[in-house]
Amino acid sequence: MSGIFHVFDATFSAPLEAITRDPLDEFPKELEFEYARKIGSKQLVGAADKILRKNVSPAELAEIESQVEELNAAYRDVGRGDRYTLRYDPDKGTSLLLNGDVLHEVPGEDFHRIYFSIWLGPESPFDLRPQS
Repeated sequence: MSGIFHVFDATFSAPLEAITRDPLDEFPKELEFEYARKIGSKQLVGAADKILRKNVSPAELAEIESQVEELNAAYRDVGRGDRYTLRYDPDKGTSLLLNGDVLHEVPGEDFHRIYFSIWLGPESPFDLRPQS
């Protein structure tokens, strides 16, 4: 038996002037995920890795492989109501937060552009890109 069940709600936030631009461009942004159920960190990491490997070339993935491994190690199990936030600040890089607490930071634009493509890239199954 198969079915669909609610896993998370996602919110994309960016400056108003950036909304019409490519969501992977260089500007501050946040993706926040509020979870509706318990999910283990291995599941979260596995799902993200699967989509990342599908969305980017092996060469792009090789550029950020060590940073992805470090970020993946920072993920924790979540329960109903927990919130993961991926925040990009052009001056600081990408931050992973759990319920507002910073778990890990990755400097650089290349990481942000590639990693955020999981949710904001043209091949993303989530279609979180701003609608025109």
